[in-house]
Amino acid sequence: MMFHAMLSTLVRQLSLPQECLHEEGLDLQAGPFSLHIRERDQLVTLFIPLGDIQTPSLAAMADWPVLQLSRDSEQSTLLWCREWLDKLDVELLIELVSRMLHQAEALTQGTALAATELSEPAIEPAVSRQNCGIPTTIRA
Repeated sequence: MMFHAMLSTLVRQLSLPQECLHEEGLDLQAGPFSLHIRERDQLVTLFIPLGDIQTPSLAAMADWPVLQLSRDSEQSTLLWCREWLDKLDVELLIELVSRMLHQAEALTQGTALAATELSEPAIEPAVSRQNCGIPTTIRA
């Protein structure tokens, strides 16, 4: 119940469409990225499929909670992060969603953005991020 209440608050605070919220979690289309949030056994997982990208140095992904990259058998890359439900609150979840979208954008700039320029950015200035100095918010 705590997980769904947190997601409902996230949807309200970010003025996201209610349709992105469902029984299993949240699915959000943010520009070219599809962000998914799920919970199982009190462990919350956020993930963004990135397709086939070159994996760069991952030093920028080491902030807590740590962002991870995984590749499947089809050479598709998944950006993901996990944190225990009891360690999350809405503000941290918003920060984590913002970090995920920024990192997805940074990781794909060399591939997807080289081919086509985004007409609407998935992320725009509005909410200040702690420890980074990069103001961001999510727009559906």
